Amino acid sequence: MNDVLFDSATKRFLWPEIGSESVRALATHWSTLARDGVAPARARFTPLDLPARVWKNLLLLELCPQSREFVVRVQGTYLVEATGADLTGKRVNETEIPGSTRRALYGLLQRIAETGAPQYYKGDTLFRVPDWTRHVEQVMCPLTDTDGHVAAVIGAVEFAPVPSPPKLIDADV
Repeated sequence: MNDVLFDSATKRFLWPEIGSESVRALATHWSTLARDGVAPARARFTPLDLPARVWKNLLLLELCPQSREFVVRVQGTYLVEATGADLTGKRVNETEIPGSTRRALYGLLQRIAETGAPQYYKGDTLFRVPDWTRHVEQVMCPLTDTDGHVAAVIGAVEFAPVPSPPKLIDADV
């Protein structure tokens, strides 16, 4: 993960340069709701407040307080297509999410739950979808309950396509 820093002087989160419009839009919106370095309340966040272009890249994972397991509540259509599965309603730790590893995703979510800090990543994916992608840019941001504990994680994910190999053209000789 690339660090998202908090500037205590300005009371703002400092994000690395984000290339994806969808990922940047979510990070910006989340940052406007965060107060003094504290993640915004789940009740203050609604995906409908995001630009429509973000919805297809959206991932909302809810933390069940009793079991401490994350459940997929929203998975954008782009992510359903990219992973080949609609995981809405499934628990992260019991589901092998196509295009991810359970251990890596579960570890990331637990880190967010423990620290209350957003996470940003740009780089190689942990997987390969043949002929489709190998790089990812994503942001995962915590949302809190009324007691200030992490209750959910909202994220945006965008994959970079693998360049097509050059096509051979038959030439008349």
